[in-house]
Amino acid sequence: KSPPLVVPELTEATVLGNEAAGAFRSLQLIDQGNSAGISESDLVLQSTAPLVDQGTDRGLAPDQPVYAGRTVVGKIRDVGRWTSTIERVTDLEYRGHAQLAWPSADGTVFGEEGILEGRGDGLCRLTKVAATAAVTIGDDVYTARQSGALPYPMYYGRVTEAELPPGPLFWEIVVEPAAAQLKIETVQILTTRRNPERPLAN
Repeated sequence: KSPPLVVPELTEATVLGNEAAGAFRSLQLIDQGNSAGISESDLVLQSTAPLVDQGTDRGLAPDQPVYAGRTVVGKIRDVGRWTSTIERVTDLEYRGHAQLAWPSADGTVFGEEGILEGRGDGLCRLTKVAATAAVTIGDDVYTARQSGALPYPMYYGRVTEAELPPGPLFWEIVVEPAAAQLKIETVQILTTRRNPERPLAN
């Protein structure tokens, strides 16, 4: 088996506090402008989403996953030269492949997969979980096997409501995200780089 072409890499970033983020967005932290060949994405400056201190200069790009340890925080939304914004798992636009899990005597058992969606109110819903699947309040929710380059699942949160109305093909599941309980000052962003074991052809 040949080595993979790209390998995952976690880039650490600091989440800027409200004061620092506000100063940056008002351009108080930039002492050079377009005349010096320096610019920042309007979307990053105008957004009210959480701001991190890494951007295209560190290889960041939209949709890269953002973690705090093993917990999923969200994904990169907008990217500027030095900063980027985070789309949180609870934001209405967020979507991610997810999988139910529960403990057993033989270790963690992974069950049905679905799509984790932000609700915009601090919670998430897990959709596309078939009515035939086993779902219990208290089940854990992780990233699905197909969702990323990391060799192990990352943690989304826990099922707080699960209802199977008569007739529908899918469960109605509410998930409380673990990231909402954390005071997040630094995050890790999943990037990739070319595998040095795969030299470029001459």
